[in-house]
Amino acid sequence: MNNLLRIILCLVLPIFCFALHTVQAKEDTNSSSSINKLEKKLANVYLFLNKYTKKIDEKITRNKSTDMFQNSSIHLETYYEIKEKDKNKLGSSFSYHFDFPLLEKKLSYVFHNNFKKDTENKDITSINKKTSLIKKAKKHTRIKIKGGLKINNKPYLYLRVKLKKEYSNLWESNFKEEIQFTKDSDFHTISTLSLQRNINYFLNINNTNTYRWDDKDKISEFINALELKHKLSYKKTLKYRVSINTNNDNSNMKVKDYNVGLEYKHKTRKWLYFKLEPRIHWEEENNFKNEYSLRFTMGMIIGK
Repeated sequence: MNNLLRIILCLVLPIFCFALHTVQAKEDTNSSSSINKLEKKLANVYLFLNKYTKKIDEKITRNKSTDMFQNSSIHLETYYEIKEKDKNKLGSSFSYHFDFPLLEKKLSYVFHNNFKKDTENKDITSINKKTSLIKKAKKHTRIKIKGGLKINNKPYLYLRVKLKKEYSNLWESNFKEEIQFTKDSDFHTISTLSLQRNINYFLNINNTNTYRWDDKDKISEFINALELKHKLSYKKTLKYRVSINTNNDNSNMKVKDYNVGLEYKHKTRKWLYFKLEPRIHWEEENNFKNEYSLRFTMGMIIGK
């Protein structure tokens, strides 16, 4: 079994991925009636979701909108993972995104008004200078504040602040701070800093550094990763990834895991995709000996 898994990881899978890349298959326009019926049902769910979101947004803001809402979505994933010297794992995840454009606009208006009041009694020249600086910063920097409820096997409330800065058409950096609260009053924080370089339309490289803090178990964890994303076509992508995990779980702060792998993602329909993720692990608990794993994921997105 071990030898077979190694052959799949090292030879068969990469060849299979590139073989799929050479055949630029188009979506079948003559789909079976069952697929067409399913897609109509998914479209109805999508319309209902956005209609419901619009009602909530209008009720909260006490405003009416003539626009059609279309940015809310539901995301479902299920996976099966095979790993040497470990039990096979089967899991799933479910998440949804509600978009409230009226509320977002109202909050933006409040922030704008506060800035306007602060500058009312100041010299016009200084106001003009400040306004031009804000416009320039706005062009290259984006700030997003997001909060909500994540539903999975351990539901939690979260608050997320994301800062994105573009240095040029080639470079950009992202900083994200997320705070999580579970029903057991557990407190977690996740800080992420990443630097991305767009090499060309098909290739980009990303260096991501993540720090996680678990207040209940007092565990600190650092994850440093380097990833090369290769866009094969509008349906297919390949990601090559190297990462190092350092934490103080049952020990002093030290490196616990190295891993190298790739991820092949293929969109079979606009709403359906699958992923294959082979990896090689070197873990401290196994004296950093080679271990191989393979994960297959099937996902569905209802929405855009």
